Parts: sequence; structure tokens; C-alpha cells
Amino acid sequence: MGMKIMKRSDKTGTSMFRNMALIGAFLVLVGCALPGSATEPDCIFTFASGGGGPNLQFCVSSNGTLVNLEMSNGWELIEQYVGNGGLEEGAEGYGLCNESPPQAYSNFENDTNGSTNWGTSTVLSHSATAVKIARTTSDGVWTLTQTFTADTTTPAVKLAMVLKNNTKVDRVAYLTRWVGVNAGNWNYSSTHDRAFAWNQSIPVDRLGFGLMLQNEGMPQFGFMNTYVWYEFGGGPPNPCNFAGGAVDMPLVNTAYGSMAIAYVDTVAAKKSKTVTLEYNGMY
Repeated sequence: MGMKIMKRSDKTGTSMFRNMALIGAFLVLVGCALPGSATEPDCIFTFASGGGGPNLQFCVSSNGTLVNLEMSNGWELIEQYVGNGGLEEGAEGYGLCNESPPQAYSNFENDTNGSTNWGTSTVLSHSATAVKIARTTSDGVWTLTQTFTADTTTPAVKLAMVLKNNTKVDRVAYLTRWVGVNAGNWNYSSTHDRAFAWNQSIPVDRLGFGLMLQNEGMPQFGFMNTYVWYEFGGGPPNPCNFAGGAVDMPLVNTAYGSMAIAYVDTVAAKKSKTVTLEYNGMY
């Protein structure tokens, strides 16, 4: 993430651009220290995970979405685009549906316009390996608290999502995590608890890589399943119809695919339920 600087042959131009670069670096540091001051919820918290092999570098927005996710060798795993603020954004985020009365809440992309029916995010804690962010729906019914943690041994991002029912009545919730995978001739498939996209090692001397979204442990939600979409016609999904448009077979040599994992259950009044996910870099 950053600004490309054109080289100038004259000394004045070189000095001016060097100063601009220093100012830009300072602003990035300020943005990391004071996430609430950012005018665009883009790359605020950066991390790296992994052990002795390739690591996974990722960036979290102030709204609790992944702006960027890439292997240390430069393989980008999340589809990128330029948001309204002219900043690079990532196609990744979360959706929530209150079943009755029906109400959808979503933030599937990092740009401000990608957020629907959510209030302002609050950063609860931040360290060298983790960030914890809370956000309440604009009607005050639900609060979603997310903790992103960099795995120190494998190239993976651990994500705990705690959903709290703030009202005095039991409510049924649909909770979805979605990601648009980087363009290329990739393959896509899923099982009950994981979805994956990969660029295969064929011929044998080609270095394949990919991304896997999986559930970790036993979820507190009674229903869980993963889904894959062809192109972006079926995603990001409607939080109240999270399986709509999903394919019923593996995809081969497909560009711009997307995938998600969804959970459904009743959340008791004033109570919370937790799920833990993981994004794994495949190499």
C-alpha cells in the first residue's frame, strides 16, 4: 500500500518529492497510532504472520475488514479496487441479518459506501500481533466485536467474531464472512467448514498458491456452511439470503470468484455467540 513517486532529474524536484515521501510516511504512522482520525477506512493496521516459510501480510481497516492479504513473495490473494477516496481497497467483509423483522447489515468492502446500517467502529485494543474492533448496528440491536490475530507459526489470519444481542428478546441471526479472491485463472471449491481458491501447480514446475477460508473449532451457532460464487454476479451476498446464487459444483479456471462462510442461530436476549475463522495462505 503506498504512493508511487516519479523520479525527477533536477535537484529541486528530487528534494520536493523526497519531502512529500517523508510527509506521507509520517501520515501513515499517525494513522496507525490514531485510527479514529482516518478519513477513509482503508489500511490502518498492518501485520505479518508465519514461521520460517513464506509469511502472510495483511492489513485491517478501522471497520474490521481486510484491505489487503498477500504472501511475502507478492502473491495478492484478495481482489483489489480503487475506492471513492482514490485509495486501494479490498473485497472482503461481513454481513448480518436479523431474521424477524427482516433487517440486513453489511460491510463487504472497505470503502465508506460499502457499509450499510452500521454505526461507527471503535478500536478496543491494538498490539503488534492483534487488533480488536467493536461495531454496533445503526438501530442498536446488535454489536459485532472482531479480533484479528496474526498466527506466528503459519501464514494465517485468525479472526474471532462475537455477536451480541443488545435487546430484551431472543433473535435469530445470520452471520456471514465473505471474500472476493484475486483475479486469475483459479479453481474454487468448498466443503462443510471451509472454502478454498487455488492456482494449481501444473505443469509440475509451476509454483501454485491459493487462499482458504475455514471455520476453527466448534461454532456456537447451530448452522454453518461455506459457499462459492462464479464471478461477482453472486457476491457479495445478501446477508438475509447468504446462499443466493452460489454454485453447486467446483469452478475451474475462473477469474474473479468469491467465497463465504455463514452461521445461523438464535441469540438469546442480552447474550452473545462466538465463531472463530481463519484465512490460510496456501503455497
